[in-house]
Amino acid sequence: MKRGWFLVLAVSVGLNAGLLASAFVAERWRADSVPRPFLCPPGEHGPGHPRAIERGDFARHRLRRLADRLRLDEAQRSRMSSVIEEIMPLVIEERERVQETRLALREEYVKPEPDRDRVRSLVRELNGRQARLDSLVAESMLREADLLTPEQRARYFDAIPWEREIRRTPGSRRGPR
Repeated sequence: MKRGWFLVLAVSVGLNAGLLASAFVAERWRADSVPRPFLCPPGEHGPGHPRAIERGDFARHRLRRLADRLRLDEAQRSRMSSVIEEIMPLVIEERERVQETRLALREEYVKPEPDRDRVRSLVRELNGRQARLDSLVAESMLREADLLTPEQRARYFDAIPWEREIRRTPGSRRGPR
């Protein structure tokens, strides 16, 4: 049970850090005439960058990466595809809502006289959206992990960037690897 709560906390911290960084980058891609790519972790890549992934292709890209990294068999690949196709659009949509709310909050803060009530309202909205996003990501990870063997599950969680960072943190009970 402790590991489950730790995982949810780690997901939340990782998403907050990534979304905060991407909020500052996202402003330059706001033009409606240019389709916005969904950006693949770990880097934030702009439109036209070779590693930028269009929103519709992200599920296929994720499945291919997981299948290669975890050496999924055909049955696992099929079940994983179903999970990704079902939940990934929800994650992407909520992530975009979080980014839009962060941008609105940033725009309010840079005004000469920010509206305090508007800022508070946006912060409440951002907190709710971030909580929904964290919940969706945790659900996705749990559903994906349920399809894996213990060895695959270990590789799955070792590949998570914030898991590697936690292991390197001095004083961590898990220690460096």
